[in-house]
Amino acid sequence: MSSELPPFDASVILNMHREATVLKPTLLSLAKAVRVAAGAGLRTELVAVFDRSDDATRDVFNSFDLSDFADVQIIESDNGSLGLSRNDGIDRARGEYLLTSDADDLISDTYILETLKYVRTREKNSLYFPQYVLAFGSLYYITNQRDLEEVTPLAFIDMHPYISRICAHYTIFKTVRYDDLHLNSGYAYEDWHFNAEAIAHGISLRVVPGTILFYRQSPGSLVRAAAATSTKQISPTKLFEPDVYLKVCAPYYAALSRMAETWTRAAPAYSDPLTDKEIIRIVQAANAIEPEIDLPKFKQLQTYSNASSHLEAGLAYYEICEVAMGKCFREVALLPDASLSEASTRVLDALHERYRQDPLADVLVIFGDRYGDTRLMEDLPPNAVPVDIGFIGHKLDNVKRGLLALKLIEASAAGARLHLLASPFADAFLSSFRPILSQFECVYHRSGDSESLYERRHQGCVSSSDRASKTGQSERNITLAKKSEERLIDLRRVNVITQRELERRYREQVAAFEVELSLLRDQNDSLLSANTTLQDFQRQVTSSRAHRLASGYLKFTQRNAYFVRLTRPLRRLVGASIRLVRKVVARHTDQY
Repeated sequence: MSSELPPFDASVILNMHREATVLKPTLLSLAKAVRVAAGAGLRTELVAVFDRSDDATRDVFNSFDLSDFADVQIIESDNGSLGLSRNDGIDRARGEYLLTSDADDLISDTYILETLKYVRTREKNSLYFPQYVLAFGSLYYITNQRDLEEVTPLAFIDMHPYISRICAHYTIFKTVRYDDLHLNSGYAYEDWHFNAEAIAHGISLRVVPGTILFYRQSPGSLVRAAAATSTKQISPTKLFEPDVYLKVCAPYYAALSRMAETWTRAAPAYSDPLTDKEIIRIVQAANAIEPEIDLPKFKQLQTYSNASSHLEAGLAYYEICEVAMGKCFREVALLPDASLSEASTRVLDALHERYRQDPLADVLVIFGDRYGDTRLMEDLPPNAVPVDIGFIGHKLDNVKRGLLALKLIEASAAGARLHLLASPFADAFLSSFRPILSQFECVYHRSGDSESLYERRHQGCVSSSDRASKTGQSERNITLAKKSEERLIDLRRVNVITQRELERRYREQVAAFEVELSLLRDQNDSLLSANTTLQDFQRQVTSSRAHRLASGYLKFTQRNAYFVRLTRPLRRLVGASIRLVRKVVARHTDQY
């Protein structure tokens, strides 16, 4: 950004190369959207970036009426890279919000207005995408895009679930930049890489309801050229570093790892956007600009969601990162399984040599096949970290397992030496990613070569040079040294093999304890509630009984007083009668 106080509400970064035949519909679509936004008082500038463009493309652009834009900047670049050209436009933009644009796509006429209205009421630390993608041209389809919470970062390991068209606050582009991905580098898809980097920096991905991108599909597009000439992979990104990946994906892994079918994680896109009258109006308006945007063709299509992809690869990579977290490898071995063979012992030779040179440097041993014995595990050097991708990714094919190995190597073993043992796993790895493996020293081990020193040592076939090097050592010292080394290897093997199982059991025990603790808390709450109820009842009963006793005593006292008053004359009469009888008796006694 060239100014701390943006003078424009938005800047459209339009990148152009050689799109003379399709540029005019794009400019018409942008101009119409800018007019609608201007009607609401929004000012939009255009930043046009020509990267090695031809004269025909410049002629179409220069002949177009750009008066709807508040300002127009023209940049000439010689990058030969879409990522670098986007950065050039971003650096010159003066809008508060920046919208990326390609020279062959169209947008809904309310796109800029609705997007700015929406993003200004939400957090600035987000990338915003159109809700619907309507592809047209050589291929027609409809995609209903969802927020990252439904798509999940796990989906980014083997696909790009979003598109290149984004809107974001200008401050985000100071943190995240587009990468330079020339087609001859073997890497591609700078937009996929940009979005992955954004996620790694804690930036969320959201969609703007009701907005549409009309995504042109051309046989000679840059996307198809990248797919044809590259490995179809993005360059190394911070997102796939084990520590970052575990932190970002932890809540999603906890929720999805036990799902049988991860593609059912979000509600399906059953609703047809073309039943909405406003969407129909937008499509018809776009058709008036570009006849290939054909409403009847879209009505025949089913709507798909970018949140319905399978996540098995992403979940497997999460478990791989748990093993490799915090480590940096300088030697890597890609083996089919843990069985011993002539070729595998040569790989072990190289790993043991690395251990002798630097005992503190970890080496990575990747097992790629689904099944195999474990004899080789006993002979790994103490500094080896085994990762059984064949077991962890048992639902994946060789290409996907090779992809997980590549991401781990790029993130944790940059510049390392790779040992590949001839196998379907290693062959798939090489054929898929050969153009980008030039950054590594690769050693391919075939079967049938001469036996290795390591193999001879374990078979008891020690060469004369080995005997000479051991001259002067007693047989007892040699035996003790071998036993110590074997014991150290055994301890390392047991530690590595059991570490993951212990972690799994610990997580299960913690989860069970939390469930039991939750049940105990519920029971305790129930008991406390019942005790409180009982105490209230006892107080009520006690109070009621005391009241009844007091009332009874009062009534008894009142009745007793009444009885005493009632019997008082009778008691007087009885007393008088007794006294009279006594006198009569006394008188008769005196007479006799």
